[in-house]
Amino acid sequence: MTTVLAEKAEAYINQLEEAPALDSANTTALLQKQNKVLRKIDLRLTPLFFVVYLITFIDRASIGNARVGGLEKDLGLVGYQFNIILSCFYITYALWEMPSNLVRTGSLGPKIWLPLQIVSFGVVSMATAFVKNFAGLVVLRVVLGLAEGGVLPCMALVLSRFYTRKELILRVAYMVSAASLAGAFGGLLSSGFISIGPLAAVGNAAWRNIFFFEGIITIAIGIVVYFLCPSSPEDALFLTAEERVIARERLGTRVSSNISPAVKRRLTRQGFLALPTWLCAFGYLGTNVSVQGVSLFLPTIIRALYPGLPTVQIQLRTVPPYVVAFAWTLALAWLSSRIDRRGLVLLATSPFAIAGYIIFVVTGLSDVNARYAGSFLCILGAFPLGPFTMAWAMNNAATDIERGVAGGLVPGFGQLGAIIATWSYLPKDAPNYYTGNSINIGFASFCWLISASTLVYLIYQNRARRAGKMDYRLSEVPDSEDPTEYLGSKHPSFIYSL
Repeated sequence: MTTVLAEKAEAYINQLEEAPALDSANTTALLQKQNKVLRKIDLRLTPLFFVVYLITFIDRASIGNARVGGLEKDLGLVGYQFNIILSCFYITYALWEMPSNLVRTGSLGPKIWLPLQIVSFGVVSMATAFVKNFAGLVVLRVVLGLAEGGVLPCMALVLSRFYTRKELILRVAYMVSAASLAGAFGGLLSSGFISIGPLAAVGNAAWRNIFFFEGIITIAIGIVVYFLCPSSPEDALFLTAEERVIARERLGTRVSSNISPAVKRRLTRQGFLALPTWLCAFGYLGTNVSVQGVSLFLPTIIRALYPGLPTVQIQLRTVPPYVVAFAWTLALAWLSSRIDRRGLVLLATSPFAIAGYIIFVVTGLSDVNARYAGSFLCILGAFPLGPFTMAWAMNNAATDIERGVAGGLVPGFGQLGAIIATWSYLPKDAPNYYTGNSINIGFASFCWLISASTLVYLIYQNRARRAGKMDYRLSEVPDSEDPTEYLGSKHPSFIYSL
């Protein structure tokens, strides 16, 4: 079947190459076909990846809900052991994201690699329901970090193979906005699973239900992804042969499989050294301090505000801030796509988080309403930063190889921020957590400065390229190589997304 489709696609390409210039009627017909293809891609990839990232974030953050449900007491955790457990996950998560890039762009490809990872971390989540002590939980969190490490960059790479630079921000934002909704769903699911009560099959503690049932759901999603997720337009069997060619050609560039090994190494090195990518990576690090800190410790913070409430009520009070943040992120993504700007949106968003954490620093536990309102601002300001930073980095990588590097480097390096987050809210600082909130004020301000610096640098680069100051690079291209493929993002005609 694949051979037949390939032959049809090749025939269609030949027709395109031999066709005369398009008149207005043909142009309209082609645009209609492209819009139809885009709708089919949206219906397949956007909801699929949204659900995957939703369950990914729920799985990694559910330990915060389990803590409120009695995990610490049942496992006998003392001192900083809970913080150590959180750090173990993010260390392996960060270390594995870049190496996993070699696998997902290699022989396995996203088609196999993505569902394999999802099923793996579903199994680890189920195993967590049976953990008996601190050592066992450390081992499982280390393995969970390995299992989840390549999921986000893998999905981002697939999206970059189907969408133009302008379209990509909205789709990445749709996908990563699941993080804010995961906070809401995580609280609802956790309260529901805890309400079931202790089950003898998983250890007679209600918090164990969270990991057990979420693991089952995750495994089921991984199996579905195997059947529905393509690696690129070439193997997107939900499209016809003609539509697959349109999907590829509408991007203006092809995912070439004929690049020489030397050029691949050059582009990989260039992608790894690209300043815009590293600026986004540092921005993602700052973002993660707030995002992961809020996700892991919000139930604990809410418990400090409402000490008399039962566990289920505490879980439910974590839901509204995430629901509002989800809608806010989608609205910002739509606006960013309409005005085709990323940096300005980032600059306008960080101050919300700064204001929210300032409220926590300057108020006391008696100011319950002010602090609860501050939690809304923290989440509104922090959660949109991740998708926009990720999409900005992907937008400014010209080739598939460079996008693969950016897709692994940015979230991988950014997980260092999550490690910082796990040590921001320490038991000795309870219940006000002055140190943790002050750290988040600093990193939210850092995100703003990074966004401003990135924007200034990209504006300078674009002006230099339009003025012809980078044209000398064309003379460095060997006669045997295609300048666009060889230079990638350094090509003088490549204009950075602002």
